[in-house]
Amino acid sequence: MIYIVLITIVIILFSIALYSFFKWRELQNEWDELTTDSQEKLVKISNENDLLRIQVKQLDRLAHIPDIIEKSKKLQEIIDLKIQDATAKAEEIIKKVKDDARSVRRKEIEDAEEHLEQVRS
Repeated sequence: MIYIVLITIVIILFSIALYSFFKWRELQNEWDELTTDSQEKLVKISNENDLLRIQVKQLDRLAHIPDIIEKSKKLQEIIDLKIQDATAKAEEIIKKVKDDARSVRRKEIEDAEEHLEQVRS
């Protein structure tokens, strides 16, 4: 009789471990996907920044035309602000994803521990 109880507990613990493993893999895949997406966005922003800097350089060559210098400086300020905003947003997304992953992982561990305590009781 005690062997049946022990085998049942082992099976339940194995099931919990297996569930936690698959959930962890799922979260890891989501994390990888979000990280890849944010990196791609940063690369895209960087490329846009490079293009805009090229345009600014082209405008600087035309400095003898009135108002071109002012326009190029304003454009450069806009570029810098967009870069700062994009970087802040990317960091915020990454922080949120990390926090979400941590909270989900903590909840899964707590659920597993509660289930284990219930099984032991």
